[in-house]
Amino acid sequence: VSPKQRADSIAYVVQQRLIKQKEEEELLLRGDQLTRFNVYFGFSKFNLNLIEQKILDSTIKVLKANPNLFAVMGSFTDCSGPIDFNLNLSAKRSAAVLKYLIQHGIEKNRIRENHYGKNYLVQNCSPKRYSSRQQLLNRRTEIYLTNDKSLAWTDLAADTTKKYTVYTALGKKLSDFV
Repeated sequence: VSPKQRADSIAYVVQQRLIKQKEEEELLLRGDQLTRFNVYFGFSKFNLNLIEQKILDSTIKVLKANPNLFAVMGSFTDCSGPIDFNLNLSAKRSAAVLKYLIQHGIEKNRIRENHYGKNYLVQNCSPKRYSSRQQLLNRRTEIYLTNDKSLAWTDLAADTTKKYTVYTALGKKLSDFV
């Protein structure tokens, strides 16, 4: 393979990736796919780092493009620590995400927030085999986008008949990381 052929094939691959990325963004902005954004937090933290702000920026972009959509949030902790502490921490996580969305132009009446402490773990809490990655996956705020404002996080999460596209870490699909 000559250097020109190699350069042409690399350029083609890059071009195809950009086209696919543009198509995915257009699909996301139309607001007609079932979408969930996940924001993750450090141990005992409720502040939003720059990476998680990027996820929220994507959420904001979709909400602004689709005024008929609402954000339904559920915030959680890992299984470490007392129940009261974790419930308070998940409330602070919810408040941090809510504040960010509002500061960036999303009306409060389009956001429904709930906090659940260490309930609804996505990773089991076996003390001997509970890695830091598993803990991180439990320390989260999930944001479902829906056109039904009456739904709570528990309604959306419990509906296993619907398949959501999940975005996390700089707007990439969760499946890209697992």
